[in-house]
Amino acid sequence: MKYKALVYSGILLISLITASSQMVKASDTTTAGALTTDTVENNADTTSTTGSTSNENNPTIIASGNLGTTADWTIDSDGLLTIHGGTVDQKYVGLTSNGVDIKQPWGDDYLEKITKIRIVGPKKLVLPKDASGLFWRMNNLTKIEGMENLDTSQVVIAESLFQQCSSLKNLDVTHMDTSKMTDMFQMFNKDTSLESLDLSNFTTDKVTDMSEMFAGDSSLTSLDLSNFYTSKVKNMRLMFEYCSRLEVLNLSKFDISSLWDDDPYNYASMFYEASNLKELDLSDTNREQIAQLGPLEYSEAKWISVGKGDINNPLPEKSAVGKGASDSNPNDVFEDTSGCTYMVEPDTFYEGSDNVTVNSNLDKNGLVITVPKQMAPRYIGSSLYVDVPKKTGYTNSPTQIKVSATKNGLVADPTSVVYTKDKDTGSSSHHSSGSTQPSKPAKKIMETDQYLTVKSNTNVAPLYNTFETEWTDRALAPSSSWYSNKVMTYDGKTYYQVATDQWVKSSDVYIYQKSDTIVRTRDKEITYLKNISDKEITNRGLAANTDWKADQLVNINGQDYYRVATNEFVNAKDVDLIYSK
Repeated sequence: MKYKALVYSGILLISLITASSQMVKASDTTTAGALTTDTVENNADTTSTTGSTSNENNPTIIASGNLGTTADWTIDSDGLLTIHGGTVDQKYVGLTSNGVDIKQPWGDDYLEKITKIRIVGPKKLVLPKDASGLFWRMNNLTKIEGMENLDTSQVVIAESLFQQCSSLKNLDVTHMDTSKMTDMFQMFNKDTSLESLDLSNFTTDKVTDMSEMFAGDSSLTSLDLSNFYTSKVKNMRLMFEYCSRLEVLNLSKFDISSLWDDDPYNYASMFYEASNLKELDLSDTNREQIAQLGPLEYSEAKWISVGKGDINNPLPEKSAVGKGASDSNPNDVFEDTSGCTYMVEPDTFYEGSDNVTVNSNLDKNGLVITVPKQMAPRYIGSSLYVDVPKKTGYTNSPTQIKVSATKNGLVADPTSVVYTKDKDTGSSSHHSSGSTQPSKPAKKIMETDQYLTVKSNTNVAPLYNTFETEWTDRALAPSSSWYSNKVMTYDGKTYYQVATDQWVKSSDVYIYQKSDTIVRTRDKEITYLKNISDKEITNRGLAANTDWKADQLVNINGQDYYRVATNEFVNAKDVDLIYSK
């Protein structure tokens, strides 16, 4: 099924009857100083250029071609590969007929020349079922612009899609639709300069092959795969091989039960030489499975469980294990089932007092705050939040302080507490003299099963701990989607948990149901869209009798809407459902 790009009002004019005939393809236009071209051998749709432009300061086009309908591309002398939107024909990309070799639409001669890619809209670049190796072996590529214009909704095979882009430091894949993908073999393999990778929007419930997916990504320091559902994955061989700087790994949703169905080769050396791990987040359900793979086999450190604490204040129930701890095996740490997060044991134990003194306007000699025994830090560098003692008739600010363990004792942040006397409501003809101000309701945390998306009108969505104190080193990106298994309500506010002790306010997100559907507009010139705030989008809409892929079903003011683009929704009453999985 081919999906049409959003129709912009600049195209739709006042009369839509002739709109389609007025659309001009990039391939139909000509430019001043047109270049002469010669056909490259063995690639009939690729051309190299020997001419030059009329302006010596402008880069020259050294190669050009197309990937299918209007998906034209050029490479200039500055190393810029420009790809215009259109539908990519399968004959130009993907695996060859032998199922081993990968087609290279730009030709081997130009791979090393490409330093930057620009995918140009507004029409999406729609990739076919097999997109294997589209950007493979671009060793000098440093940047890809316009990833939001890349449509991967039809891609099933993404093998080696970005493999060996060894100069690429950042890659924005937050707009990629992976809902149909089954093959992610070597997808980011040997991207040796890649420093970060946000995969929070990836849908992986159909994937069967993740082998060597991140192998050789030696600059990655953390990977959050907490949204990866892997129950169908049968091959994870060498998945994190040579991720030599990887320190933080979240596998809390990993289900590797299908790995045991086939040859042990399919999970061999999954963590080979991933020797720098310092934090591993698992879950109760997958802990025993992951332990069998020996994820800490190459670690030289001593490991503990965070127990009933957290990564900032670990409270293990068992002693550390690993090399240097009676030469025990670091994988033995998984025998401590008091918590689901495991970490390298901090270097030095804390042996100081559990009391910290802060300034207070009501306490001349300072206010002494005692950390509860069950939460008391055990290591120098540990930190936690502690409630400030209440005083009758006063309201204190702040309500909590951060306490950190140092070699000189506990240190508080902030160092001062201010108590403000409550207003005396007194008695009146409307109130009895014995009335008291109602107390705040108790904090309530319940299990839930929700999918959330961060609203796009915010810069980032702040995260909070259980005590409603904002994390300063982490937040959620706008339009990113998350799974939540707990909801917390307190004093009229609602929070959803998206990671261990990390909560997002309900006002910063919206709830959706996962949807894998295709909807069709009716015989109406324009079907208008709304954003999540129930405001109509006035500069574009959906053309009559067109099909659209919807990935979310949401409720806006009591009505169902399908999401057809980021923060763009069509009313379910205005379309017909023609496919649903």
